[in-house]
Amino acid sequence: MKVKNGDYVLGELIVPRKYKKLVLQEDGTFKTEYFTVSGRKIPLSEIRKRLLKKHQEIGLLRDYDNTHYENLNGEEINRRLQELGENKVVDKDVTSLRQKLAEIELTRHLMVWHDNSSILNHGHHLVMVAPIFDPAFYFTSSEMEAAGKGKVDVSTIVETPHIYIMGRCNSSEAEKIAYSETCREDLMELGEKLITEKGNEVVDVMRFFKGDTPEQQFETGEIHCGKTCGCGTCDALPSRWSDLSYCFQAKLQTVEHRRQKVLAGPAGREKRNGGLRPFDNMKVNELKRELKERKLSTAGNRMELEQCLKEHMAGIQRVPALLFGSESTPLSDLYLDKHEVSSSEPLHDIKEHIKNITTELPYHLNDTERKVFCEAVETIQSTKAQMHGSDYRLLAVKLSANLRGKLRPNVQELLDTLSEISHLLYLSPECRNPRSVLRLYNRTFLHCVLCIEMIGIPKKLTVRKFYGKYFHSISCHTPALARIISLSSLNSEDEERTFNAISNICRQTSSRRPDEIVENSIVRYQAEANFRNNGATLKSQQSEISKISSSLPPFQNTTFSKQFIQRHRSDYQAHLERISDFLLPGKDIWWALTEEGVQFKDGEDEADQRIGGPPLHHFRSSDQVKEEEYLKETWSKCIR
Repeated sequence: MKVKNGDYVLGELIVPRKYKKLVLQEDGTFKTEYFTVSGRKIPLSEIRKRLLKKHQEIGLLRDYDNTHYENLNGEEINRRLQELGENKVVDKDVTSLRQKLAEIELTRHLMVWHDNSSILNHGHHLVMVAPIFDPAFYFTSSEMEAAGKGKVDVSTIVETPHIYIMGRCNSSEAEKIAYSETCREDLMELGEKLITEKGNEVVDVMRFFKGDTPEQQFETGEIHCGKTCGCGTCDALPSRWSDLSYCFQAKLQTVEHRRQKVLAGPAGREKRNGGLRPFDNMKVNELKRELKERKLSTAGNRMELEQCLKEHMAGIQRVPALLFGSESTPLSDLYLDKHEVSSSEPLHDIKEHIKNITTELPYHLNDTERKVFCEAVETIQSTKAQMHGSDYRLLAVKLSANLRGKLRPNVQELLDTLSEISHLLYLSPECRNPRSVLRLYNRTFLHCVLCIEMIGIPKKLTVRKFYGKYFHSISCHTPALARIISLSSLNSEDEERTFNAISNICRQTSSRRPDEIVENSIVRYQAEANFRNNGATLKSQQSEISKISSSLPPFQNTTFSKQFIQRHRSDYQAHLERISDFLLPGKDIWWALTEEGVQFKDGEDEADQRIGGPPLHHFRSSDQVKEEEYLKETWSKCIR
């Protein structure tokens, strides 16, 4: 009855479609196999409409009418644009500025997440979608409270994920990418604007993909394993991820860049091997043809030619997933011209890095330190049957608080920076400001240098494991991403919990027949969502972490001593280039020279923003590549 009345949406059957995949056999040849993909999706257009209606009913949308904008004078418009970080152009007339503000406040941005997991011993692919909290489109929590609507956690409500697609699928890339086709079909409907209660047209933009490392690699077309398996979002080689100055200067690889690199040769354009792995198992004549067209050396034997191509492709094995099947279509025609794959996912990055630290660090401590450290870790972990992301963050805070005075200063500082980084990654969108961005840059840099100094070559873990993707994300991508979006918006705790919720639903209510899992899960998950409060769970976890954090000393300004700068000159300069906009205003604004060294005014007691800038940028008008170019330009001004 609830489905019939429209309270719950069963979605559309994704008509079983046959696809073919090429399977590598033992003799090195490929065999063509056919497989069927089936599942259900709640159309993206339906999700968009339902969320718009729901958020309007709660009163979260600004949705100002034309009279509101017509009554604003030039000063008021400029003030509002400045609040939103959108006042880059100052010479426009009032009419143009008024139109610009209206467009900004009527644009909603979306993010998508997906992953694979086993439900009742059958592999399933789950895709979820959610709006991104934007103070231009939604009222803030403080505004809701000031309006007498009580304490409303707007960002948590807005960013609650919703099931978009669920279907049978194993972990093979061929089957997963088949679901990208129906995603791309739905994206074409983004051109159909929705209408608010006051008659305003809302523009929806698919802005980010978020997910853990394997899903990032799948989405970008990166090789999943092996020595050439890279970051997926920059061109830094995995073998050099512990080289900070090198990584800080690595170039970002956008969806368009990766597409162009694949299609630059005949193998990519001709969809060799079905387009999934066009560069695998190429014959000598194919390699030479590919290299020649890419203007690379064609000298050498097959092994040398393969190596040359691998180094050139730097881990790219195919076009990004959403472009698969529409390789030559312009991104703007697919409504993907503003789409980015997030270079960091806070939940997994900090969780796995804390796990690596607690595993490796004891092997680099003296006997006394090792004993107290291991006892503390064991005591904390013994209370949990399974450690989740929030448990590891709590572990980091407790180690920093409880071991104070029992470890050498540099070990304590490593734990302090680890604890603070986990705190900064989970700041709410309303707490993102220039000071918090600068703080994250400085603390991640200091922490990673301490890791390299204290641990060097790992003794328990491999170099690739300790200085792997999680270390690389925290050192390079996490602070850069914080320039345009609150990192808490990109964590996937709610999405990860969905698989657990669906598994519980299936165990308790399903007939366990594989063909009934999807329908049952989608309907019952919606029914339980009315009673489930993931926001309360997150608040409870965060409250416990904050309670322990309160026992830590106040976060003081970051100071890099003269000795530190001397030991790490190249890394330190590369770090300064990444925060050049905080240097440009001049001495004693965001930084000062002291007898000890260079002090940055990023502590808890410092101002969140300063008159000299820099402004806080935003994902609605900036992206990771624009920020990279902005910093290069700013650095050139600093050294003139």
